[in-house]
Amino acid sequence: MIPFSAERPRERPSVIAKAAAPLCVLVAFAALITGEPAAWGLLLVDAAALWIFGAGAEAFAGRGWAALAVLSGAAGGCALALASGAEDFVIIAAAAATVAAAEVVIVHLTRSGGRPIMSVVLVPWLAGIAEVPAALWALIWAALVVGFTLLGAFGS
Repeated sequence: MIPFSAERPRERPSVIAKAAAPLCVLVAFAALITGEPAAWGLLLVDAAALWIFGAGAEAFAGRGWAALAVLSGAAGGCALALASGAEDFVIIAAAAATVAAAEVVIVHLTRSGGRPIMSVVLVPWLAGIAEVPAALWALIWAALVVGFTLLGAFGS
């Protein structure tokens, strides 16, 4: 399954998700170039979370609150990385993106009222679009974050 959209009111396009996720992908390519494969994977997972959950968080909580969640999460992640002695830009960016994505996931889950995430199912004979609970995708995101952290995404 591949998630692609949160079920949300279509009042206006999401600005937060369209700004934060591509920035995260750019930093992921910087991580790939500098030879940080775990940080690269983590940043791509965070970009997907920001894209999927960010649009829903912005629609349900408002653009201002979603922007505050992303910016405060990124600032908190940077502070946490710097306090733990990180010096590499990619490691600091991975921490910022992970905490920002966590903020957006929490805002989406608390404000959406249990609305599902639209997902593409690629299983033969069952292919199509399915509605998957947002909490399940949040757990998958959290498991991937833990996995990439254990692989050394935040340094050794």
